[in-house]
Amino acid sequence: QHHDIIREYFHNEIFPVLTPLAVDHVHPFPFISNLSLNLAVGLKRSNGHGNQDIE
Repeated sequence: QHHDIIREYFHNEIFPVLTPLAVDHVHPFPFISNLSLNLAVGLKRSNGHGNQDIE
């Protein structure tokens, strides 16, 4: 029950205002304002081979 409430809240209130930003060696680091909430997520392949460029 709590899971459903949290899922609905996320989809209605949080997801619509998320702005994904990609950071890599080709593009400059994006501007991050002082009064904003930011979340960084690192992704890697599940086969354990670490980082790999995706084109």
